[in-house]
Amino acid sequence: MKTVEQKQHEAKVYLQKTSQHIFMNGKGEYWALVDKGDGKYSWITGTETRDWETINKYEKYYADKKAFYKGEFFPVHLLLNRENVRMAVRRSRVDPAFLELIEKTRAGN
Repeated sequence: MKTVEQKQHEAKVYLQKTSQHIFMNGKGEYWALVDKGDGKYSWITGTETRDWETINKYEKYYADKKAFYKGEFFPVHLLLNRENVRMAVRRSRVDPAFLELIEKTRAGN
């Protein structure tokens, strides 16, 4: 059985690894988790930005925080519709405007 500290560490590592990638769904829409520092992240798409408080609102109700984040970012219901499944994309293939949006979000603008 994992301790609370181990679960928290796994969640932190999961967030760090997820924030290193950019994802795209079957419709060609980009999605990224942006590390803003101090353990805070933003979720951005071409049409929406969610701040850390919105992402993390229900986290306190879950014992396994990694499972919570995984379900939040990659919900199981998306697997039923191939248009919404998110796949990692190389940065070289990402629209430059979306990369610029990531940098602005990271800088806090």
